[in-house]
Amino acid sequence: MQRRQTWRALLGLSAAALLAGCAGAGAQVTAKSAAYPLSLSASLPDGDGRVHTLGETLQPVGALEIHATQYGIFYGAMRGVLDISSAVNERVRAAGGEGVVRLAIRAQNCALNWFFPFTILPFWPGCHTIEVTGVIVRRRQGAGAPKPAAEVPRAR
Repeated sequence: MQRRQTWRALLGLSAAALLAGCAGAGAQVTAKSAAYPLSLSASLPDGDGRVHTLGETLQPVGALEIHATQYGIFYGAMRGVLDISSAVNERVRAAGGEGVVRLAIRAQNCALNWFFPFTILPFWPGCHTIEVTGVIVRRRQGAGAPKPAAEVPRAR
């Protein structure tokens, strides 16, 4: 009876360890020194507060694609910072753009995260591949005046 309970416990712990592959990584994606405005939407404001929208007063002039791999250890607790500023500045300048709209960030596991049983070890490195995409834009020549930005109510 005692031996059967021991085997059940060992089987349960093995199943838990198998399903709990803990390797991973993460990154904080920043663009603190980007010289051009970035937007997750299809619109960008100008200096006067007017909103320019892709397809109306903004025209696409290129695509932004940045690929990187970030590594982490101690179950992803030790993470890095991915600064995309220089890549954004270089690509927007090369395309003759004025900003980036429809910015998207995608992270996926890479092969290091699938080497069980090593993934349960805290010093086994994990990783993620990170893909940043967007549409590089500039204002259309001769386009009509852009729509004014909507007033945002202030909290009281």
